[in-house]
Amino acid sequence: MFAVFGGFDWERLAPSLGCIELYDWGAARDVAASFLNARTRILHTVTPGEVDAFSLAHELWHYFLRGDRGVVLFDSQRFFTAAERPAPTPLMSATAPLLALLASPQLAAWRRAVPLPAQVAILHSQSSIRAQWLLDTKADGSTWFNRLASWEHEHGSIARSLESWTTLLRDLGISYRFIGSADLDAESVTATSGALLLPHVLALSDGDARAITAFAEHHLVIADCQLGAFTAQLEPRATPALDSLFGIAHPPRRTVDDLCPPTPSVTNEWPYYLAAEARVTAVGGAATRVLNGVPVFVSRGAMRSHALYLNLAMTDYCDDRMSHPARAAALRAWIREHLLSSQVRPRIEVTPLPDEPPWPITTQLRRDGTDLLVAIEVDVRSGSRAIDWAPVRARPSVRVHVEFPGTFEVSDVLEKDQALGTRNAVDVSVSVDRPRILRLRR
Repeated sequence: MFAVFGGFDWERLAPSLGCIELYDWGAARDVAASFLNARTRILHTVTPGEVDAFSLAHELWHYFLRGDRGVVLFDSQRFFTAAERPAPTPLMSATAPLLALLASPQLAAWRRAVPLPAQVAILHSQSSIRAQWLLDTKADGSTWFNRLASWEHEHGSIARSLESWTTLLRDLGISYRFIGSADLDAESVTATSGALLLPHVLALSDGDARAITAFAEHHLVIADCQLGAFTAQLEPRATPALDSLFGIAHPPRRTVDDLCPPTPSVTNEWPYYLAAEARVTAVGGAATRVLNGVPVFVSRGAMRSHALYLNLAMTDYCDDRMSHPARAAALRAWIREHLLSSQVRPRIEVTPLPDEPPWPITTQLRRDGTDLLVAIEVDVRSGSRAIDWAPVRARPSVRVHVEFPGTFEVSDVLEKDQALGTRNAVDVSVSVDRPRILRLRR
């Protein structure tokens, strides 16, 4: 969906769909789901690979908690024997009880509950996708037309950036949804979202720029590298559209190479991440993080009226969170600091207890009538990125401390609503292949 061939404008297409099978790479699932109507059924596909009952259980729970209401088991030979009278394979027999549980009355409350309003709105820019695709293909030379989906997955700048941003927000416990240009000045966004994220938004119309500037008068706006270099018609701008809002300056661009994807974006040495644009300077904004003499965090304003420019290529976070947890944690801490200063904070705070493995823990919150449902998950997935299951299998559960926004009667949904007492915090163990779902009642 992030290539010029086969790309879909979900703002226009999604509202008319009744059922959709989504592949979760490059945040495609989140983008499409943000524009679907409330009745649309989302299906997830389990693709071929070294899947077993443990990893499959993690995958099924992960997408069920995010709103999927069906699964395509592909292909049939993994789940049924190829015989005149097909029989379930051991994998199918091990998975069948979980499939029955996900469809059971026990989880009816989660299926009917509705997500809480998103805390962060993420601008989905179809023009930027086209612009970045053209820049990405420059490195391909005469083979540019051979950019298949598998190649895009590993090398597409926008796909990897969106996947990293959405994963990072989930790791921070911050909810989000994608919006289009038409939504930028909508009351539903300004009234409910505490922040606006502009990930790799290379192309902006003048109207979009004005709406973003107005939003920034009372909210946090975060952008990353190469912001507003083009108009919505992909005409180069002499001065990027929002440099003054973010308190930065770009020198005149000499050639298209100044806009091509920066590499590498990380290093194994502290301070880990490298600047995406070496020629950016802070003009009016405060450089709160400087790496190798180049500003990478430039902040302008304070509290809710606050613009933050990240001069970083956010393409490696998904890989880092499992393979290099220290540098992923450093990036999370930097961004969390600015979100908190603008009153954008997790609704539920989840902290691993001492000496627990560093696996990412995420939460999903839904409202069932007047009750809150909180799903706590060991979230080792990042879209379709490969997972090294060996260290996860060695420590397949994490004990965490969970703090609630007040005092509630707490019960465990998956343990037949077992009462856990009236409290404002709880310590629980969360398995990789089975989340905890808590009901909070006043």
